[in-house]
Amino acid sequence: MSRSIFQNILPGILPGILLVATLPGLGACTGAHEGPGTVRIAPVSHQGTVFRETRTHAVSFATGRTDLTGSEQTRLSQAVAKAGAADTLHVRLPVGDDATGSPEADARRQTILVALDTLGIPARRVELEKQSSGDGALIVVSLDHYVAVPPAACPDWSDAMGSADSRQIASNWGCATATNLGLMAADPYDLFVGRQTSLANGEHASNAAARYRTDKVYPPVTSGTGSMESNSQ
Repeated sequence: MSRSIFQNILPGILPGILLVATLPGLGACTGAHEGPGTVRIAPVSHQGTVFRETRTHAVSFATGRTDLTGSEQTRLSQAVAKAGAADTLHVRLPVGDDATGSPEADARRQTILVALDTLGIPARRVELEKQSSGDGALIVVSLDHYVAVPPAACPDWSDAMGSADSRQIASNWGCATATNLGLMAADPYDLFVGRQTSLANGEHASNAAARYRTDKVYPPVTSGTGSMESNSQ
């Protein structure tokens, strides 16, 4: 089963594209003033959107068992392959209304997490979602694939181009920014929701500062794909 969910960027679902698309107009001193305190900025039609395509898959466990049979592992692998590229898939894994859950239910979820990890979906891309049936022998997981779609109204050359000193914003304003952002995103999910911030490692940061002050900075790690050779002795 597959369904598409269209998320409008205006309520803040896609703040990244909205911010980048509008900031050039807000910060520019050459905006077209149409009235006192009014500056024309990039229109809504020049802002990109992100679609979430969802496939659901039921993972079945035998009564009293917490491991997956070979056939169930194959079914899960096939479902992931149909949902999209594994490196951009995100999964919603249901948990029961009781936050603690049962040891059996926790073990089954852990089994699914391990199976997903072997298929290229690490735990950081798995979200636990509360559902009343989250602790049963049949666990329905949601496989989400996100697609960034450039603005449909772009390019927009409906207005004649003015001179550089005309103080008029072109009709194509904001198109390149929104289009390029959507095309550059390795994982469109980051434009849809964004990642949670994590706590900084103070010890790691202070050690780096100490190495800088004592001239003991670690050299950059080379990828090994270049052809340059070092002549240092």
